[in-house]
Amino acid sequence: RQARSDTTIAVVPTVAAKRGILPCVAPANRIPGSEGARLCPSSPINSRGSYGTYTVTPNAKIVPFFQYYPNPNGQIFKNRFTDDDLYIGEFLGSPKNVIRQDFFMGRLDHQLTASTSIFGRYQFDDDTNSAPQVVGNIEEQNRARRQYMTLQANTVYTPTLLNAVRVAFNRSAQFSDAVATSELARTLTFVPGKIMGTLTVGEERGTPTIDEVGSDTNFPRFWVYNLWEFGDDLTYLKNRHNFKFGGVARRIQNNNTVQSESRGQFTFQNIEDLILGKPNLFGGVPLGEEGYKGIRQTMLGFYIQDDFKMSPRLTMNLGLRWETTTDPTESNHQVSNLLDIRDAKETVYPAIDAFFKTLDKNFQPRFGFAWQVNSKATRVVRGGFGIYHDLIVPFAFNQQTSKYPPFFHRLRVRDANTLASTFPNASSLLTVANTAAVQMEPIWPTMPAGTKYNYSLALQQQLGQRSMLEISYVGSQGRHITRYIQLNYPNYEIVQGQKWYPARGTTAANCFGPTPALACSSLNITRRNPNWDRIRTKTNDSNSHYDGLQTKLIRQAAAGVQFTFAYTFSKVMDQQGGLNNGDNGQRDPSTSLDPDDSAREWGRAAHDATHVFSSSVTYPFPFRFNSGAVSALLGGWEISGTSLVMSGQPVTPQLMFDYSRTGNSGAADRPDLVPGRSLNPTQGVGSNGIQLGTAEHWYDPYAFALPNPLGLRTPVPGFLGNVGRNTIIGPHLVNVDFALFKRFNIKENKNLTFRAEFFNVLNHANLGQPNLQPILQDGSYNDAGGRITTTSTHNREIQFGLKLVF
Repeated sequence: RQARSDTTIAVVPTVAAKRGILPCVAPANRIPGSEGARLCPSSPINSRGSYGTYTVTPNAKIVPFFQYYPNPNGQIFKNRFTDDDLYIGEFLGSPKNVIRQDFFMGRLDHQLTASTSIFGRYQFDDDTNSAPQVVGNIEEQNRARRQYMTLQANTVYTPTLLNAVRVAFNRSAQFSDAVATSELARTLTFVPGKIMGTLTVGEERGTPTIDEVGSDTNFPRFWVYNLWEFGDDLTYLKNRHNFKFGGVARRIQNNNTVQSESRGQFTFQNIEDLILGKPNLFGGVPLGEEGYKGIRQTMLGFYIQDDFKMSPRLTMNLGLRWETTTDPTESNHQVSNLLDIRDAKETVYPAIDAFFKTLDKNFQPRFGFAWQVNSKATRVVRGGFGIYHDLIVPFAFNQQTSKYPPFFHRLRVRDANTLASTFPNASSLLTVANTAAVQMEPIWPTMPAGTKYNYSLALQQQLGQRSMLEISYVGSQGRHITRYIQLNYPNYEIVQGQKWYPARGTTAANCFGPTPALACSSLNITRRNPNWDRIRTKTNDSNSHYDGLQTKLIRQAAAGVQFTFAYTFSKVMDQQGGLNNGDNGQRDPSTSLDPDDSAREWGRAAHDATHVFSSSVTYPFPFRFNSGAVSALLGGWEISGTSLVMSGQPVTPQLMFDYSRTGNSGAADRPDLVPGRSLNPTQGVGSNGIQLGTAEHWYDPYAFALPNPLGLRTPVPGFLGNVGRNTIIGPHLVNVDFALFKRFNIKENKNLTFRAEFFNVLNHANLGQPNLQPILQDGSYNDAGGRITTTSTHNREIQFGLKLVF
């Protein structure tokens, strides 16, 4: 059981902003046609360079929704140069997260005959989690139950022939939803009969400048997963050979639904549009559509391996494995996919009988060796090479297939006049009509399995009688790794060697001449295929690379004391930020910016950590007592400890708005680097004398600018930034855990173990992820950019436990 309150910081509008008083920005950063562009002065009003404020009248329809935003009770963000207040501040809360978990495991072993034994094992795990949101009057609730059952028979036919056959069944279920914690969230909503949806300020990409309020767009959802398995493993010893043969067959039944945006999501481009009640996007689902899918697949795998002792000092390992999955089908034939970006409609069963085709040539040869260099076996060299496949199973695609038309429609309404007239009642928008386009996330028609080429070489050296040192190189190459690409982008033009995506109704000729058209600064676009909104395709064409130097020292000292020290120096490069959105905590978007230029995405992986040091120690107290009672109470205690020191992991600076006009809502745009500045501006003193590398200012947002490859006085949207993926290194991590335990022997076959465990015993504050948005929607710098408001580990926690063994 756990009930814990963690300090959470949300970014909310200021009191002045909710009254319509907004800061003016420099003329070059003003949005054409906005009230700020009309009302703000063309020259600074003081020596600090301030342009003052302007006032708009809040729309009466939006004012009630300001109740979802609490007033800031922390700092108000400022412009570092003019000292003007921005329109955002911090709200500090401490919602209580409540967790309940019940776990049980049982095992029964039985000797059937002298040569055959069986065992059965059952594991049960049930938990619930409730997490109130710091803003929005919403609580997220999760409930999960996992059950695992295995029955295995082991038979010894002869001293050299052994067989193990098993059957297993696993069932996992998870249900997630958001519930209203106030009458406000039940009545002030977008879709009649449902609780509050999602209100977003910023594009549907990256992390909004202002925290979203309302329920998560991916709720409600459920997932029930059944796995049936039959496997057999045969071991045969022959002279110097140890042969192993085996196979496995698995049947997957994946049942799930993800009702994305079923409660509606209104998005406002910026704070002014929010105050004026002018949304630029609505996302929703027609009433009654649930998106249920029952995905079915079968997995098969076979292997053969020979451990061959060529000499007393050399052992070779040779093996071959083959695995495959059947094409994924749907239990109710609700199969569809968009097979070509040019298609006006999706292709539906029976024209296709599976969501995509898989490939069967998944052969995986393995090779390894162990060589004792000297006769005393104090020095051993080990190495190996292997090919491994990551088969495409429902976890990799069920979030997409559950939302495929014609069975489920993710509607997108972008007509500004329609949105302004209907907000906040979305009832009239929940139909597949001329005002709404449908968003689609197709899967490439043929999906090869992910492939990893792994290779290693290690040297183990015994040092004296009690120590062992190991130094190894480990490398790998990844191929056919999953990534997203957004294919329904506008047709681009090449301007001075750069891709440029035009606004609706514009061309390079009328945007880069002496008098650019006003629409050239618009973010409205015309997609290549107007029959669809965003088409974000999942494909398997990205790569990865890993090189690592690993060292380990194990020291077995006297009296049972053991030390282990390990250090890894490594680098991981890839082209993809994660299988699904949020896999890397939003550090790295999961969709490529330019589907035609995968090299642009090559960068440090989001989980890369250059230096990792870990250690562990166990120490049994050597004290002995003559008294039996004293010995039972004070004797036999042991302590153990572990430590981890890890360098920071990389993050990607992001823009929250579609400045590139690619329509790629799955990947935040990246900015340009200011000439002369570092891609990792986290050290020293930054702009305006700010100290970098702190929780207040981890990086300097002034090191970045809006994309402007042509060097224009007033940048024109439509270009991609030149900053790569994961260029900023986040905070390092230091953690030490400690445990004290003792076993009490009750009887010969019964004992009781007591444990006291201290997690993060030093109570070290490990900083979390910085705010990744250096620039606001109006082009001004974000004072919250680089600010860290979370920790990556919890405060010190103490846990006591008892375990009875009988």
